[in-house]
Amino acid sequence: MVILVPLFDFLKKKSKVKSDIPTYGTEVKDNKTENADDVSVTGDGRNSHSPGTLQDSANENSREISIPDAALLLRSQEEIKVKDLVEELLPIKSSVEKLLRSTEKIADDLEKENIKVEEPRFESIVENSRRTIISSLRKEISSEIISISTLEDAMKFEARLESIVNRFSALSSSHSRVLNVFVKKYASKLQSESNTVSNLSRKCKSKITDYQKFEGSITNTEVLLTSLSGQVNSIKNGRNAVDSFGSEIKILQDKVDAQVNELRHLECTKDYLEISAIENESKQLEIEEQEIRQQTIDLFGHVNRAITKYSYGLPTKKDLFIKLQTMVNEPWKIFYHDGLLQEPASNGRTHSRDYRTPKEQNKDDQTNDFFQYLSILLEIQSAITKGKIDLKDSEKVSYYLKQILEFLPSFNSRLGAIRARKHFLKEQKESFQMLRKITTIRDSIKVNKMSISEKRRKLELLESELSQKQGDLRTLVSRSQIEFSNIVGQHYDIIF
Repeated sequence: MVILVPLFDFLKKKSKVKSDIPTYGTEVKDNKTENADDVSVTGDGRNSHSPGTLQDSANENSREISIPDAALLLRSQEEIKVKDLVEELLPIKSSVEKLLRSTEKIADDLEKENIKVEEPRFESIVENSRRTIISSLRKEISSEIISISTLEDAMKFEARLESIVNRFSALSSSHSRVLNVFVKKYASKLQSESNTVSNLSRKCKSKITDYQKFEGSITNTEVLLTSLSGQVNSIKNGRNAVDSFGSEIKILQDKVDAQVNELRHLECTKDYLEISAIENESKQLEIEEQEIRQQTIDLFGHVNRAITKYSYGLPTKKDLFIKLQTMVNEPWKIFYHDGLLQEPASNGRTHSRDYRTPKEQNKDDQTNDFFQYLSILLEIQSAITKGKIDLKDSEKVSYYLKQILEFLPSFNSRLGAIRARKHFLKEQKESFQMLRKITTIRDSIKVNKMSISEKRRKLELLESELSQKQGDLRTLVSRSQIEFSNIVGQHYDIIF
């Protein structure tokens, strides 16, 4: 049998692991990775046992052994067991050889025997049986029984012995009647030889079966040792990954701390205070702009039915119909003309500050466009007054139309001032070089914090996996030590 000895990459260092291994756990504290209650898988400075001293080590007080040495000791135990098997089979082999010599004499005597057959019709039957028996016996005897010195020899010997048993059994069953009737004494001798060789075969099988069980135990233990070494390496790699994640988190956190300090320093400067004042004013202007939009929505909500009735019968692609739909669905848009402001969101709000300067716009077109809306509202008001639009609450609608016509010019004027002021503030803010630096630092802090969170998440998963592997390691160590100690006959603590 060939013993597979695993290649271990930790022969230079090893540490002792007892069966009562503590639980593995890691945590990151103050951005530092700490290992708690850890199974030590790094070296303790011990030298490995040399193969030549393994048996001496087993006989000394020391009951510790490395995984590679344990594999070598298993091999030596197997070699010893093979030698024991060979020694146990030698007496059986001698008995078989003696039996074959006795069988050879039986064949010779049977060949010389003058068999008396009273009835001539049986002579040929008897003679054929005798020739068959003699030929079979001599054929079996002529096959040499090889010497036994290896396991392979032992297996061949068992097969040879099985062949002899089958041969005797076949002769006894096929020629038993002829032998018992005409040469009874030979039948008795052959039966005795058959019983003897069967007993010897059973003893041989029993010895080999015992060895095969032992060999199976060795194979199972080797598998355990290989799994154990793989688990140790896996835990080592996992711990290295934990340490690496801890170091990376520490580096990133230090970087974030430095960036936060730098940002705080910048936020204390005069330029930043000016930038903050600009941002606060811009936010207030944004709030005021949203309030005007909402007031516009509220006002038009009272006259939507009148505007809708006024649009009945108009071609949908005509400019008038489009303007009427704008007043019904998005009335705040009447204040924004010719791309003066980026299109607001459908809910009437926008956070965009991509404004164009009012100087770049055609002011006449803007004014004309806004007053076109006012003209349409005046026409609707007139239609209601003249009864062209039938409404149950026409007086109430007329009142709100009057309110809209009164407030819209002031809203439009105020929004124009807000847009101009926001554009001015935007240009003023962008003139500060510090703003770009602050923005870069803030973006970097955000990215680094996201990276830290992701690494912490992976670290938690890795720690969970290590905890599971640590439990598996304890089980493997315990099983390996029990199986190994049962084979070598002495308790060992497996170290690595």
